[in-house]
Formats: sequence, C-alpha cells, structure tokens
Amino acid sequence: GHHANTRGGVSHQLTMVSLLRSIVVVTTVLLTSQVSAFVGSSCKHEKIARSCRSKNDHDHEFVDDDGMTLDANRRSLWTRKLIQVAVGLCSSNTLVPSKPSLAAWSKSRVDGYSVQKSESEWKSILSSTQYEILRQGGTERPGFSVLETEKRPGTFKCAGCGTSLFDSKDKFNSGTGWPSFARGLAGVEVEPINPLLASVTGAELRCATCGGHLGDVFQDGFLFVGTEAAKTGQRYCIDGAALVFYPAVGGDPLSGDIAKKKEVPSWLEPPKISPQ
Repeated sequence: GHHANTRGGVSHQLTMVSLLRSIVVVTTVLLTSQVSAFVGSSCKHEKIARSCRSKNDHDHEFVDDDGMTLDANRRSLWTRKLIQVAVGLCSSNTLVPSKPSLAAWSKSRVDGYSVQKSESEWKSILSSTQYEILRQGGTERPGFSVLETEKRPGTFKCAGCGTSLFDSKDKFNSGTGWPSFARGLAGVEVEPINPLLASVTGAELRCATCGGHLGDVFQDGFLFVGTEAAKTGQRYCIDGAALVFYPAVGGDPLSGDIAKKKEVPSWLEPPKISPQ
C-alpha cells in the first residue's frame, strides 16, 4: 500500500509537471503568433521588409557604409527562439533568453510627431548608421557604440532632433553590448503593447519628438541587482548610434555612431621603446 501511494504521488507530480509544460508551450505559441502578426504588420510599413522576407539568417543583417553590421529583424529572430524554447520545454527545464526584439510598431514615424523631415533631409543630416537606426528601425551590433561604456554624468539626447531622452544616473552595465538604462525621460515614447506580450518580446522605444527608433524596453530589470533597473523592473536597451551624449561639466558632445575602440590585450601590445 505504501509503495502504491508513493508511485501514485510520483505519477501525480509528473502529471502536474507535464501539465505546466503544456500550459507554457501553448502560451508561448499563442504569444508567438501575436508577435508574428506584429512583424507582418511592420513589414508593410517599414523599408526593412526585405529582411522580414529573408530565407536565412544572413539575410537578416546588412552592412552600412562604415562596415557596421546591423540586424534589421530582431523580433522575428526572437519569435523563432520562442518556438525553439516551446519545443525544448518538453524535454528540458532550462530557459535561455535570446536577443532583444525588433521595432515592430506599425505606427508611422512621421504622422503625429512635431519634428518632421523628408527622407532626403534626414539622410543629409544623419550619418548612414544613424539613418538606418532612427528612420529605418535597424539595430547596431552589440558592443559597437562608444556610448556603451560612457560613465560621465550628463544627458543622452536624440541624434535626430536633440530631445533629451536619458539621464546618466539611470545608465548601468547590462552586459548586453548595448547602452542600457533603468528608465527614460519624458522624451521617450513607449510602444503601447499588451503587458503580457511586452514581458516576452519587449516593446519598441521611439523619440517622442521625431519618431526615431531608439531600441526596446524589457521587463527583466529585476535581474540586475544593485542597479536602478532592479528598482524599476525595466531595462531600456538602446542603440547607441541613436544618441548623442552631452557631458554635464565641460567637454564636447559625443556621438554614439562612433565605433568603440577595440581593446588589445597587454601581451599583444608592441613593446615600448625608450628614447636614448
């Protein structure tokens, strides 16, 4: 009788685990279908539709004039990762997060914004990298921007119109390779998206003045213990090239479309020659 009860208890536990996994899988698939719908809608309104129709991973990236790799379809890649996770849950308890999401907001980047320019005007005042990110919704590769490691006090403003977007006191090192903040200023517009969907895929961030794409906000701030993000519960993952940093005390503005210098290990540095 004891062994029968034990087997019954184990069987009940396994049934509950299977049920929970099934619930997670179904929820993931449902969310995935919603995300796919958003991506499809975005493809109709963005010139980056060519990336959404790509047939392999290489087609999801393009290289600008400066040789900077840009991923133009992060949310689509994230969607596919969700499907992989859903399948993996049937045999594993490990959940591994993927890359941040793509700007999939169908709202026009022109209508309703106080600063409006023609595409030719934007191209004339922005670098190729800034244009692809701000006006086309592209994404810089992780670790590209010099602003990723910027630690001086000051304000981060929109590279397109100069609107104040982030305060340096809210910046923290997320380890993702993109400048990260715990919160945005009033100049940051957040995509109005279902909270449940936003917790899985993230929501797009734009400049509230010119509609320029900035990055995405994720609800995983609690992971960064000891930072302001742990208090807000949010991580604003920003493309550095969309920003210009203005130091609080002296110094020239620093544009985020400048590539960060690659650190060379000390043992690879050439020997220093002392003058005779």
